[in-house]
Amino acid sequence: MNRVLILCFLILLSGCSTSMVKYTDSRPVPVDERETAYKKYAQQSEKSGIVIVVRDSGFMGSIGDVDFLINNEKIGELSTKESMKLYLEPGRYSISAKGSHLRTKLLIVEPNNTYYFRISIVMERGLVLEQVVSL
Repeated sequence: MNRVLILCFLILLSGCSTSMVKYTDSRPVPVDERETAYKKYAQQSEKSGIVIVVRDSGFMGSIGDVDFLINNEKIGELSTKESMKLYLEPGRYSISAKGSHLRTKLLIVEPNNTYYFRISIVMERGLVLEQVVSL
């Protein structure tokens, strides 16, 4: 009986984590959820790097939107299965996701490189912002 209860509990916990979404399966953030600062990063230049941010899907992640920030400036809000594609000039940037907690990563952008970020929610750690190799 105890094993059955433990198994049920583990199944419930696994349902609380979010599931990775591929960039090609995501939806772009709607225009009305983008901030005016988004326009700064909407145009590609000859030297810009590309930053792709995708928010996971899943029950736990659907509780609310997550703000996405560059250098502490809000760029937009991501709901589950949404993404943003941004063009940043070479340099150092603070990349952040803010829900109930603020998670920040340092990014050094080099010309013509692509950087991927995944926003997820994990039961044990809460909101997670991680740089990944691809999405």
